[in-house]
Amino acid sequence: MAKMGLNIAGRIKNFNMAPQQSFLAVLEAVVNSIHSIIYRRDKEESFTGGWIRINVKREDTLIDDAKGDILAFEITDNGVGFTEDNMESFLTADSNFKEAIGGKGIGRFSWLKVFSEVKVESIYKDYSLNEEVNKRSFVFSLQNNSDYGLEIDDRLEAYTSKFEDNQTTVELVTPLQAYNQGLKLSPEIMTSKIIEHCIEYLLEYPDIKIDLIYDETISINERFKEAIINQKGDIFDVSNELFTIRHLFISKNLLKDNYIYWSGNKRIVTKVKLDKYIANTKGAIFKDSTAHYVAVISGNFLDESVGDNRAVFNLPNSEDNNDNLFPDSITLKDIAENAKNVIKEFLLSEIKLIQEKSETRVKNFIKSKAPEYNHLLKYCIDDIRQLSANISEDRLESILHDLSEKHSKRIINELKEIERNTNLSTEEYQESFKKTVEKISESNKAKLIEYVSHRKVILELFEDGLKKEDDKYRNEAYIHNLIYPMKGSSDIVEEPLHNLWLIDEQLAFCEYISSDLAIEKQGSRPDLLFLDNSVALSDEDSLSIYNTISIVELKRPMRTGYDEKDNPMTQMIKYVRKLKEGKCKSHDGRPIKVNANTQFYLYAVCDVDDSLKDILENSDYKMTADGEGYYKYHDNLKAQVEVIPFDRVLRNAKQRNKMFFKKLGI
Repeated sequence: MAKMGLNIAGRIKNFNMAPQQSFLAVLEAVVNSIHSIIYRRDKEESFTGGWIRINVKREDTLIDDAKGDILAFEITDNGVGFTEDNMESFLTADSNFKEAIGGKGIGRFSWLKVFSEVKVESIYKDYSLNEEVNKRSFVFSLQNNSDYGLEIDDRLEAYTSKFEDNQTTVELVTPLQAYNQGLKLSPEIMTSKIIEHCIEYLLEYPDIKIDLIYDETISINERFKEAIINQKGDIFDVSNELFTIRHLFISKNLLKDNYIYWSGNKRIVTKVKLDKYIANTKGAIFKDSTAHYVAVISGNFLDESVGDNRAVFNLPNSEDNNDNLFPDSITLKDIAENAKNVIKEFLLSEIKLIQEKSETRVKNFIKSKAPEYNHLLKYCIDDIRQLSANISEDRLESILHDLSEKHSKRIINELKEIERNTNLSTEEYQESFKKTVEKISESNKAKLIEYVSHRKVILELFEDGLKKEDDKYRNEAYIHNLIYPMKGSSDIVEEPLHNLWLIDEQLAFCEYISSDLAIEKQGSRPDLLFLDNSVALSDEDSLSIYNTISIVELKRPMRTGYDEKDNPMTQMIKYVRKLKEGKCKSHDGRPIKVNANTQFYLYAVCDVDDSLKDILENSDYKMTADGEGYYKYHDNLKAQVEVIPFDRVLRNAKQRNKMFFKKLGI
């Protein structure tokens, strides 16, 4: 009875493998088969072939076309077999028997991390025993673990049946529950994972035939051969350590993105998407839209740095190096930075095509939908060329906005630097100053385009709000919110969120603005209230008197049927009287102070029907010169009242912005 020393159960418990990595146990068995075939080639000169079959066993179901759970993976090869040397290595934890070809002697621990047991049967020709044919079989399971080690019933006997070829089968049986889900992969995904993990072996040993048997037989070699469109090798060094890059273009049908593969001992240890290192390659498809790109990076340094579980490299990270803890150590970042330059050189022509496509896409977007960013095509074209051609319009808009902000800050800094540079001649100073101011002018022009374009849209919405909708006119709230958000104030509403310019540009600059907020306990709520030009009562008093107060009252477009009590002028006069009586407070509870000199400006924005016209004329209101509005000055209240019809608001706002629209062609 043979024994494996060491507490194997503890070793496997501490073996680091996440549930989503469970297929790695199968891949380790496949790589072992590849090693076995390579080893046989070294021992047997006449042996040049080699095959591996990966048979996926599933439980039967009573439902047609239903897929049963995976019961086992059976990996069979015609390699050298479980010879005495190989068996001794298998029985030795962390064996270095296959160190020369990158074996760490720990792959079999991954088997018992994922599966309940492993059944092995090996028929092989033993070269150390006059080429006798032996048959070895045993079961590898934690059920046979004891305080003295893991017992393995190694059955070795002469093979008496007709011998045709070596054949070793490793059957990984019954996935453990924690890892079962990670094995439920489609044949296509299994194929991709095998190719990805063994890509260096497939490139170096294309004549080792590997088949995946999953309902049907899939030739891994044929899939790989069909997928490889082009390949090339490069070498670079980092601190005198040599590294190899294999540049591969692989069919987009097999590979769904562009990657950098990090290889250790001819297995892919980890991968990152190419766009992490090379800009505007996210989702890019190369070779006339037929292939994705893969860089396989390998080297002795990486082989020696692979962790036991082959999921990471044992290398210091860049932050450690920045702290000078490992000043002479090479990090993955160091390797990646050098590899990036090699990859960029290889992909130069392909990336240029992508950049041209991206540039064209951005130019068309700016021309048709965002002319305010036109200056970026002149000053930030390199940044634009780095953008993905597949980026969404919303994301593109956001990026262009950020680029514009960065550009503005950059040219302001340039101007400050010119001012600080005392070594410039007068001519140099004038030339530098002129060029920088030109940049500022174009940047400001872009901001003006954005600003004016916004006004154009608001005017269209305002005009739309004056039209009928389902035979009813829109209510007052639509117009109110368009001009200034209801229940808001200048404490919380930023300038871009309101459009007071529709009524009067100067209103936006008042000290305090409130919209539909109560000014007394009884609930009086002016539609819009503006407090301005405050003067302190005394040096000690924190309260101030407002020299100017404006009130805007908005009515529903095309409202009719006003009377003496219910009309906007009467409402606003009531607000003025309450303010003069000192009964009003702002929304935060502070008194609104006025005195005999406080000037009031009252605006009634509404359509003038016959009922309102009668009230205005009976109250001695004067008609404006254009014959549309009315005005009156109340001497006792120091209140200027103006009635402005909606059509007049719209027309005047259009007139004020007409020249901007014309100049900008919008």
